[in-house]
Amino acid sequence: MLEPGYLEHYLFIDGDECCELWYPAEANCPDSEPAVNPEEEHAAWYADPYPNAGYFFPDFTVSSCGFGKDYPSWYGSNGYEKWYLFHAGSECCTKYFPTSSNCPYEDETNYDPGYYWESYQNDLPNDSDAYPVIRNDTFYPDINAGTCVNGTDYPDWMLDDVEFRRMYLYKEPEGCCKFWFGESTLSSCMNSIIAGVYVNANSTDSGIEAERLTKWYPAMRGNTCRNDKDMPSWMLTDEYATYYLFGTFEQCCAAFGC
Repeated sequence: MLEPGYLEHYLFIDGDECCELWYPAEANCPDSEPAVNPEEEHAAWYADPYPNAGYFFPDFTVSSCGFGKDYPSWYGSNGYEKWYLFHAGSECCTKYFPTSSNCPYEDETNYDPGYYWESYQNDLPNDSDAYPVIRNDTFYPDINAGTCVNGTDYPDWMLDDVEFRRMYLYKEPEGCCKFWFGESTLSSCMNSIIAGVYVNANSTDSGIEAERLTKWYPAMRGNTCRNDKDMPSWMLTDEYATYYLFGTFEQCCAAFGC
């Protein structure tokens, strides 16, 4: 729209001129509702990660609009916020659920400020000691493999802070695939999800070393990956384990080639 030849057709100083050209029959044009911009509020997030403010967003599992900060992360990225995040509940409801009699079902006075997957997915934590354990799936991106991994064997740095967790860890594969590999490759990403490893977050030092011995590692000779517990001892150290040890054969080969 900013290129020569397009400016006069798509960008206007006066909203009425835009409406007259593109939507002459629309009574509610121009739309005065501003698009949300989560990036402008990024600094405020660190001051108070769960303020009494948020956005209305479509919750397709209940055919109504929810409210809060913990909408699926891809709603607020790559331009999707213009379609999925709203300042007013009526805007969200009119767009997605115009026939719903209970929309929005959450607002500023009635919502759970926790993570989206805690509020909207009824299962237990990955490290829960309750029996039987209902696994609360975790997905994270593997850039080398070009898809997402279902497991908790992600690098420790993905847990370093709130923003990293929001960017890298997902409770549904769709969010991981869309955010990291784009909607155009959603189908291929979803069809190639790697079945990773679920590790015990409370492991002792000896348990961590024993768990690392079961990993796949690149064999310098033979141009392949192995999990025969015969990797060089230096690969077991904290300094190198993240880069040379993998939960699956697919991840190892994607990083080093086979």
